[in-house]
Order: sequence, then structure tokens, then C-alpha cells
Amino acid sequence: IARDNDAIEINEPTGLDMHITEEGSNWLWAAFSLFTFVSLIYAALYIKNHFKKDSPKPFLIIAPLLSSLILAYTYFTMASNLGWTDIQAQFNHTTVDNSSVTPGIRQIFYSKWVGYFLAWPTVLYSFELLSYPSIKSFKNVTSLLFELVMTQIFVLSLLISSLIKSSYKWGYFTFGTFSLLLAIFTLAHRLTTIQKQNKNVLCVFSFLALLWILYPVAFGLSEGGNVIEPDSETAFYGVLDVLQFIVVPTILSFI
Repeated sequence: IARDNDAIEINEPTGLDMHITEEGSNWLWAAFSLFTFVSLIYAALYIKNHFKKDSPKPFLIIAPLLSSLILAYTYFTMASNLGWTDIQAQFNHTTVDNSSVTPGIRQIFYSKWVGYFLAWPTVLYSFELLSYPSIKSFKNVTSLLFELVMTQIFVLSLLISSLIKSSYKWGYFTFGTFSLLLAIFTLAHRLTTIQKQNKNVLCVFSFLALLWILYPVAFGLSEGGNVIEPDSETAFYGVLDVLQFIVVPTILSFI
């Protein structure tokens, strides 16, 4: 017997002018199912290869396992219409007929950025692992720490920015975007130096760099600029998340 998605009815978006609808929640549930399915597959592969002596597979599987698992509970939270707060938008690009104020009150999922804070390092781990000739030589973590801090500043800056209704939010947005560009530059330099003969790794990194640049774009259209509605926001971020946290780590684990 088919059942409607009643998450919006149970966890009502009270006090909001712009929020996800049942269609947006349905998409979030679909993404949650995909992340859960992938995490179960990698959990089985991790257990299978964990007891093999001197096998590098467990090290390679950790990244897609952790990223998909973290995003699974992140999307479960958002699909359940939880983990959000209400912030008045700075711009009045997206409107509704019965807005309580102008610009309207927009739903902001802070849980999404918490998930990014935890999951983003796993992608860096995948690339950094490939930057050394063998698993045993994975000792110098200076560049990894720098990239990690820069991406975490990016995530935290956009989280803080999304919770500010005034134009001061763009200051944090600028800090975060600059930090992300520094992380891209550092990782690009390392990979082109060590992996310059491995075209596959460089192609995957180029694809990842494009995805990273699209995250500030998504923010500017949604939480920042209030150009697209929350349902479209979840679709935009969802596609980026599937590509970054499932497709990219999976490809790297088999290179």
C-alpha cells in the first residue's frame, strides 16, 4: 500500500514563508536512500577486506564509506524536515503571497553544513592517499592539514553566512570562498607534482574542482541570494553531494 510522505505534516515548517514542500522532501528521501545503499555496500567491502594481511583496500574504502554514511544521516535529517532554522532573506527575489514580512522568512538547513563539516575531509583523504607512492609512506600530513583547515573554514563560513540576514553575510561568504580556492590550489599543485603521469587522477581532480566551485554558486542562489526556492536548493545541493561524496571517492578507490 502506497503511503504519502507526511514528514512535512509531522514536523511542520512553522513560522516560515519559504520552505521545502512534499516534493522537496521526496527528493531528499531519495538521496538518503542512495547514500544509505552505498554506505552498506562499502561497509560490506570494508569488513571483507579488513582481515586480509597487507591489503591496501581498507584504506581506500574508508573515504566512500564515511562520506556516504555521514551524508545518509544528514539527508535523513533534512528529509524529515528537521535540523533547520528560520532566517529572514536579504533579498526579495523569491516570494509567496502570504509572506509575514518582506523579504520573507526562509528555511535554512544548518544540518547540511554540519554534514559537510564531517564529510568533506574524507574526499581530501582520498586524494592525499594517492599522493604517496605507497600506503606505508603516508606520513607527511602537512598539506592535508592545510587543505583540511581551508575547507573547514569554507564550510563554517557559509554556515555562519546562511544564519545572517544582513549584507554582512557576504563577508563570511568571501572568507569561505577564498579559503576554498586556496585548498583547490594546494591540492592541484600537489597532484600535478606527484601524479603528473596519472591522467585519470588529474581528470577526477579537475571534475572535483568544478564541483567545489559550484557550491558557492549554489549558496549564492539559495541561502545567500534567495533566487531559487528551497525545493530547487535541495536539488542543486543534492546533485553536487552525490557527485562529490559518492562518485568521486568511488572512482578514486578503484584507480
